[in-house]
Amino acid sequence: MGYLQNGSTLRSVFHKMEPMRHHLDPAQSEVINHIRRTLDYDQDAAVRAFNSMRNVKSQVLVFDRVHRVWFGCDWTPDDEEAKKDFFTERFAAMKREVSGLREEVRELASMQKKLIKGMDMLWDFIESGTGPKKDGPPSEAQNEPAKPTGHLAHLSPDAGEQTRRLVEMAW
Repeated sequence: MGYLQNGSTLRSVFHKMEPMRHHLDPAQSEVINHIRRTLDYDQDAAVRAFNSMRNVKSQVLVFDRVHRVWFGCDWTPDDEEAKKDFFTERFAAMKREVSGLREEVRELASMQKKLIKGMDMLWDFIESGTGPKKDGPPSEAQNEPAKPTGHLAHLSPDAGEQTRRLVEMAW
């Protein structure tokens, strides 16, 4: 965010902006028209300034999802009762956001546990070569070599030996 011609910043000019509605059509947008009047900008420059100020990183302008209006980051209502309501609503919105974040953290922790369990099973398979370890003594089926399935089932038991011989003959 750069400096304006008079040396001030967009934040210093719009941080206490009253709530205003924005419309996709810049000619109908209260916010764009306010920026145009305040800074004496043309419509395209006002749209660029609005996009800069509503950016999540700068947060000069804040969007109220309940009332669907934009207002300055430091704006508060003049009336004391309205100010209490405003801060109560903002606090409730923050609580909802924190609740959503907690739920995401729980989901990520669950996903992490599943991934770790899957990696442990894979590691057991790699180490043993027979599959995942199970509790108790190994069964007879685990001690026997695995039999091919699917498209490999029709090969003879000495298919590896046959392949080695064919490769030797080809060389």
